[in-house]
Amino acid sequence: MSVRRKICFWTMLFFLCAYTEISRNCLHMAERALAAGPRRFMRASAGQEEPAADMPVMPVAAKPERLQWKDLNGIRYEKKWSDKYQQSMLFPAFTPSLLRMKGKEYFISGYIIPLDIDNGLYALSRTTYSSCYFCGQGGPETIISLKFRNKPRRPYVTDQLCTVSGTLDLNNVDDEEFILIFRNTEEYKP
Repeated sequence: MSVRRKICFWTMLFFLCAYTEISRNCLHMAERALAAGPRRFMRASAGQEEPAADMPVMPVAAKPERLQWKDLNGIRYEKKWSDKYQQSMLFPAFTPSLLRMKGKEYFISGYIIPLDIDNGLYALSRTTYSSCYFCGQGGPETIISLKFRNKPRRPYVTDQLCTVSGTLDLNNVDDEEFILIFRNTEEYKP
């Protein structure tokens, strides 16, 4: 095909898409409408642009907010009695600003620390493994337990820089679990 014909073809295609209602015949739109239910599919194929009041509207997933490590600096400790250990122990107490963050979806970057690769248990640290919380460099606000929604398809390696998203959970009950937990974790690409 000559250059002149290619230019003519692409120009005609542009005007066809831009100035006609060819998008009504788009299969992607029909697939979305069919997924929303048969009545919505019938209305979409009939050319109704606005959904009817009785049609369910599919919610749009909200993007997670960025979480900075400094935002997690709201952990104090209170001495409480532990029935399990029959002695007084220090349990975390959270500041109001940290409590407001509980249950919200965030994304954060850090260094992966594999705990049990076979079972998909990982932690995310503010610093590399050589200077992590377990080695005395920082406090519990510098590490987050990652509870993946699905077992990761690939194993992560120690000190791999990674950005993850998840729902922030605060633990002040289970002393065998991290204080900060990301539930429904997934790798995140902003």
